[in-house]
Amino acid sequence: MLPVCTASALLAKTGLIDELRATSNKRSFDWVRNSNTKVHWVDKARWDFSAGIGMALGFISDRFGKNIANQIAKRIEYKWNDDKENDEYSISVNSNFD
Repeated sequence: MLPVCTASALLAKTGLIDELRATSNKRSFDWVRNSNTKVHWVDKARWDFSAGIGMALGFISDRFGKNIANQIAKRIEYKWNDDKENDEYSISVNSNFD
């Protein structure tokens, strides 16, 4: 299952990702984090278990290689941050997004 964005909160409520790492959209991160405290929510990750296009490209990279993932990103005109541990938006998790 590859939930996108805040769907990770819905999946978390099922208990299927208890004790696993997950992330979500940073604007909703506090709400998502409160959906299940047994999940290891990673606020700095750009993608991990869940987080949209970056996560999908990470899945493709893991299964078919980074070159294929980069080719797809280029074709869909998406600038992919392939470092899942580094989310440029993570510093704004607790800000008001001015």
